[in-house]
Amino acid sequence: MKLNKRVMVESVGMTLLIALVMIIWPVIQGMWLTRKNEPDIINEYATVDQLQSKVAFGVMYTPTVLGISAGVLSLLIFAIAYYGVRMFIRRKLN
Repeated sequence: MKLNKRVMVESVGMTLLIALVMIIWPVIQGMWLTRKNEPDIINEYATVDQLQSKVAFGVMYTPTVLGISAGVLSLLIFAIAYYGVRMFIRRKLN
């Protein structure tokens, strides 16, 4: 199978664009939620005692497959799928 350089560059570009959107959207959403938040200090005072007496123990880990994080793996799968679809469409048109 011969690799098409133009389609491969397009696939990597689209994957980077999707990654950029995946990074920027949570930032915009967090800014919006922070702006919208109005703390209710009087009613929240009742839960302060409960929060100060509970301690959580454990380990947090990032899910990995063969040492690759799930986010990187999903972007890699997206790039391969996009390349495959573009090559399929290109062959159908020719």
